[in-house]
Amino acid sequence: MNMNNRGFTILETLVAALVLAIALAGVAGLLQSSLQIARDYKDSVTAAMLAQEAMEMVRERRDLSTRAIPCDPEIEPSCDTTGWLDGLIVHPPLYPSAICEKPNGCIAKLQSSGAVTFERCPAPPTSCKNLLFDAGKDVFNYIVGGSATQFKRSVYVTLIGPNEAEVQVLVNWPGMTTQKSLLLETHLFQWQL
Repeated sequence: MNMNNRGFTILETLVAALVLAIALAGVAGLLQSSLQIARDYKDSVTAAMLAQEAMEMVRERRDLSTRAIPCDPEIEPSCDTTGWLDGLIVHPPLYPSAICEKPNGCIAKLQSSGAVTFERCPAPPTSCKNLLFDAGKDVFNYIVGGSATQFKRSVYVTLIGPNEAEVQVLVNWPGMTTQKSLLLETHLFQWQL
Protein backbone atom coordinates (compact mmCIF):
# COMPACT_ATOMS: atom_id res chain seq x y z
CA MET A 1 0.00 0.00 0.00
CA ASN A 2 1.32 3.37 -1.04
CA MET A 3 1.31 5.99 1.76
CA ASN A 4 0.89 8.90 -0.66
CA ASN A 5 -2.70 7.85 -1.51
CA ARG A 6 -4.04 8.22 2.00
CA GLY A 7 -7.35 10.10 2.42
CA PHE A 8 -8.51 12.27 5.31
CA THR A 9 -9.25 10.53 8.52
CA ILE A 10 -12.58 11.06 10.24
CA LEU A 11 -10.92 13.22 12.89
CA GLU A 12 -9.32 15.49 10.27
CA THR A 13 -12.67 15.83 8.48
CA LEU A 14 -14.44 16.76 11.72
CA VAL A 15 -11.80 19.38 12.60
CA ALA A 16 -12.03 20.87 9.10
CA ALA A 17 -15.85 20.97 9.33
CA LEU A 18 -15.64 22.64 12.77
CA VAL A 19 -13.21 25.31 11.49
CA LEU A 20 -15.49 25.96 8.49
CA ALA A 21 -18.58 26.19 10.74
CA ILE A 22 -16.85 28.69 13.05
CA ALA A 23 -15.79 30.80 10.06
CA LEU A 24 -19.32 30.75 8.59
CA ALA A 25 -20.87 31.63 11.97
CA GLY A 26 -18.53 34.62 12.22
CA VAL A 27 -19.46 35.79 8.73
CA ALA A 28 -23.18 35.31 9.46
CA GLY A 29 -22.83 37.31 12.69
CA LEU A 30 -21.08 40.14 10.85
CA LEU A 31 -23.75 40.09 8.16
CA GLN A 32 -26.53 40.25 10.75
CA SER A 33 -24.83 43.14 12.57
CA SER A 34 -24.35 44.98 9.27
CA LEU A 35 -28.04 44.56 8.42
CA GLN A 36 -29.08 45.84 11.86
CA ILE A 37 -26.80 48.88 11.53
CA ALA A 38 -28.17 49.58 8.04
CA ARG A 39 -31.75 49.34 9.37
CA ASP A 40 -30.88 51.65 12.27
CA TYR A 41 -29.36 54.16 9.84
CA LYS A 42 -32.42 53.94 7.56
CA ASP A 43 -34.70 54.61 10.55
CA SER A 44 -32.59 57.64 11.52
CA VAL A 45 -32.86 59.08 8.00
CA THR A 46 -36.61 58.38 7.94
CA ALA A 47 -37.01 60.15 11.31
CA ALA A 48 -35.13 63.20 9.99
CA MET A 49 -37.38 63.37 6.93
CA LEU A 50 -40.52 62.99 9.06
CA ALA A 51 -39.37 65.84 11.32
CA GLN A 52 -38.63 68.08 8.33
CA GLU A 53 -42.02 67.23 6.78
CA ALA A 54 -43.85 68.29 9.95
CA MET A 55 -41.81 71.52 10.08
CA GLU A 56 -42.88 72.30 6.51
CA MET A 57 -46.52 71.63 7.44
CA VAL A 58 -46.22 74.18 10.26
CA ARG A 59 -44.65 76.71 7.90
CA GLU A 60 -47.47 76.17 5.42
CA ARG A 61 -50.06 76.75 8.17
CA ARG A 62 -48.27 79.94 9.21
CA ASP A 63 -48.20 81.16 5.61
CA LEU A 64 -51.90 80.41 5.06
CA SER A 65 -52.89 82.08 8.33
CA THR A 66 -50.71 85.13 7.63
CA ARG A 67 -52.32 85.64 4.23
CA ALA A 68 -55.73 85.55 5.91
CA ILE A 69 -54.96 88.59 8.10
CA PRO A 70 -57.01 91.31 6.39
CA CYS A 71 -55.21 94.40 7.65
CA ASP A 72 -51.82 96.10 7.98
CA PRO A 73 -50.90 97.08 11.58
CA GLU A 74 -48.69 99.94 10.37
CA ILE A 75 -51.64 101.59 8.62
CA GLU A 76 -54.30 100.47 11.08
CA PRO A 77 -52.84 100.31 14.66
CA SER A 78 -55.89 98.49 16.06
CA CYS A 79 -55.39 95.65 13.55
CA ASP A 80 -55.47 92.15 15.12
CA THR A 81 -52.44 90.23 13.85
CA THR A 82 -52.61 87.44 16.44
CA GLY A 83 -54.11 85.00 13.96
CA TRP A 84 -50.83 84.23 12.19
CA LEU A 85 -50.58 80.96 14.14
CA ASP A 86 -54.24 79.93 13.83
CA GLY A 87 -54.59 76.18 14.17
CA LEU A 88 -51.27 75.88 15.99
CA ILE A 89 -51.78 77.78 19.25
CA VAL A 90 -54.82 78.90 21.19
CA HIS A 91 -56.94 81.23 19.10
CA PRO A 92 -60.44 80.43 20.36
CA PRO A 93 -62.67 81.89 17.65
CA LEU A 94 -61.27 79.71 14.87
CA TYR A 95 -59.34 76.79 16.37
CA PRO A 96 -60.24 76.21 20.02
CA SER A 97 -58.90 72.66 20.18
CA ALA A 98 -56.08 72.60 17.62
CA ILE A 99 -53.30 73.37 20.06
CA CYS A 100 -49.64 72.48 19.57
CA GLU A 101 -48.44 74.08 22.78
CA LYS A 102 -46.40 72.24 25.41
CA PRO A 103 -46.66 69.90 27.23
CA ASN A 104 -49.07 67.92 25.03
CA GLY A 105 -48.09 69.00 21.54
CA CYS A 106 -49.99 67.96 18.44
CA ILE A 107 -49.85 65.80 15.34
CA ALA A 108 -49.92 67.09 11.76
CA LYS A 109 -52.34 65.17 9.53
CA LEU A 110 -52.20 65.42 5.77
CA GLN A 111 -55.75 65.08 4.43
CA SER A 112 -56.54 63.40 1.09
CA SER A 113 -57.43 66.87 -0.26
CA GLY A 114 -53.88 68.04 0.45
CA ALA A 115 -54.89 70.21 3.41
CA VAL A 116 -53.04 69.84 6.70
CA THR A 117 -54.85 69.71 10.03
CA PHE A 118 -53.35 69.71 13.50
CA GLU A 119 -54.79 67.68 16.39
CA ARG A 120 -53.81 67.94 20.04
CA CYS A 121 -52.13 64.91 21.58
CA PRO A 122 -53.87 63.50 24.68
CA ALA A 123 -51.21 63.78 27.42
CA PRO A 124 -47.42 64.05 27.74
CA PRO A 125 -44.68 62.90 27.46
CA THR A 126 -44.81 60.79 24.26
CA SER A 127 -48.52 60.30 23.88
CA CYS A 128 -48.93 61.26 20.24
CA LYS A 129 -50.08 58.39 18.06
CA ASN A 130 -47.73 56.29 15.99
CA LEU A 131 -47.58 57.28 12.35
CA LEU A 132 -49.13 54.91 9.83
CA PHE A 133 -47.58 54.03 6.46
CA ASP A 134 -49.76 53.80 3.35
CA ALA A 135 -47.82 51.51 1.00
CA GLY A 136 -50.16 52.26 -1.93
CA LYS A 137 -49.36 55.97 -1.81
CA ASP A 138 -45.90 55.55 -0.24
CA VAL A 139 -46.81 58.10 2.45
CA PHE A 140 -46.55 58.33 6.25
CA ASN A 141 -49.72 59.73 7.82
CA TYR A 142 -52.42 59.21 10.45
CA ILE A 143 -55.17 58.29 7.98
CA VAL A 144 -56.87 54.97 8.78
CA GLY A 145 -55.87 52.11 6.51
CA GLY A 146 -52.11 52.33 6.75
CA SER A 147 -49.79 49.96 8.56
CA ALA A 148 -48.61 51.00 12.02
CA THR A 149 -45.00 52.16 12.16
CA GLN A 150 -42.58 52.57 15.04
CA PHE A 151 -42.38 56.36 14.63
CA LYS A 152 -44.13 58.89 16.90
CA ARG A 153 -44.04 62.52 15.84
CA SER A 154 -45.00 65.45 18.09
CA VAL A 155 -45.14 69.13 17.14
CA TYR A 156 -44.72 71.89 19.74
CA VAL A 157 -45.30 75.59 19.05
CA THR A 158 -44.42 78.21 21.68
CA LEU A 159 -45.19 81.89 21.18
CA ILE A 160 -42.08 83.91 22.14
CA GLY A 161 -43.32 87.35 21.15
CA PRO A 162 -46.18 88.81 19.15
CA ASN A 163 -44.33 88.09 15.89
CA GLU A 164 -42.08 85.13 16.82
CA ALA A 165 -42.71 81.49 17.66
CA GLU A 166 -40.43 78.58 18.49
CA VAL A 167 -41.35 75.36 16.69
CA GLN A 168 -40.05 71.97 17.77
CA VAL A 169 -40.71 68.64 16.09
CA LEU A 170 -39.84 65.55 18.12
CA VAL A 171 -39.69 62.10 16.49
CA ASN A 172 -39.31 59.00 18.72
CA TRP A 173 -38.63 55.43 17.61
CA PRO A 174 -37.02 52.26 19.02
CA GLY A 175 -33.36 52.06 18.03
CA MET A 176 -31.06 49.09 17.83
CA THR A 177 -30.28 49.10 21.54
CA THR A 178 -32.19 52.04 23.07
CA GLN A 179 -35.10 54.37 22.41
CA LYS A 180 -34.03 57.07 19.95
CA SER A 181 -35.31 60.57 19.40
CA LEU A 182 -34.66 63.43 17.03
CA LEU A 183 -35.52 67.04 17.84
CA LEU A 184 -35.77 69.60 15.05
CA GLU A 185 -36.15 73.22 16.15
CA THR A 186 -36.60 76.55 14.40
CA HIS A 187 -38.07 79.99 14.97
CA LEU A 188 -40.89 81.27 12.79
CA PHE A 189 -41.75 84.91 12.33
CA GLN A 190 -44.83 86.70 11.12
CA TRP A 191 -43.31 87.83 7.87
CA GLN A 192 -46.22 89.98 6.70
CA LEU A 193 -46.36 92.78 9.23
